[in-house]
Amino acid sequence: MKKIVSLGEILLRLSPSQYQTLTQATRLDCQFGGSELNVLSTLAQLGHKVSLISAIPKSDLGQMTKTFLFSHQIGQEFLIEKGDRLGLYYYQKGFSLRSSRVTYDRKYSAFWESQLSDYQLDHVFQGVDWSHVSGITPVLTQELYEMTHLLMTKAKEQGLTVSFDLNFRATLWDDFQEARQALSPLVALADLCVRNRTT
Repeated sequence: MKKIVSLGEILLRLSPSQYQTLTQATRLDCQFGGSELNVLSTLAQLGHKVSLISAIPKSDLGQMTKTFLFSHQIGQEFLIEKGDRLGLYYYQKGFSLRSSRVTYDRKYSAFWESQLSDYQLDHVFQGVDWSHVSGITPVLTQELYEMTHLLMTKAKEQGLTVSFDLNFRATLWDDFQEARQALSPLVALADLCVRNRTT
C-alpha cells in the first residue's frame, strides 16, 4: 500500500439527463469530479492511502464535498475552507454526430483564489511515497502554477515518486506553444509523465 498526495480542484459536475443539450434541460444531475480527485478515488479503491490538497467554500456545498471525500476514503488533512464558490463544470453528452461538450464555471472558486500561504504544508510529504499533479492546476492562476512547481520540487528533494498528467485542455490555454513553454519545467521534475492524445 502506498501513500499518495495530490494537489487539485474539486469540481461539481452538472449534466443534463440522457442526451439532452443544456438548452433543452429542465433538470441537471450532479456529481463530483476533477482530474486529481478522480485519480485519488481510484487509488483509494485499490487500497492506497490518499489525500488531496484543495480548497472548498465554507457552506452546505463545502459540507457536501467533505461527505463525498469521506465516503471515498480521501484524506482531508490538507483541505481548507475559504471563499464562497465551488468550481463547476457542465457536461453535455454527445449523441450521434454531436460531440460531447464541457463548459467550465470555475473562475474565482475557493481553489482558484487559494494561495500557498493558506495551506499548512510543512509536513505534507511526511510518510508519503508518491505525489501526483496534473497540467490543469498550474494553468488556472500564476499562484497555483508556482505552488505546483514548489510541491513537485519538494517531493523530488524528499525522494518521492512524482507523476505528472499533462491533461492538455485547449479551452484552458491560448495555444499549444504556450502550454509547452509553461509545462516543460514541470515535466522535467516528473518521474512519470502521462500525456493525452491532443498533446
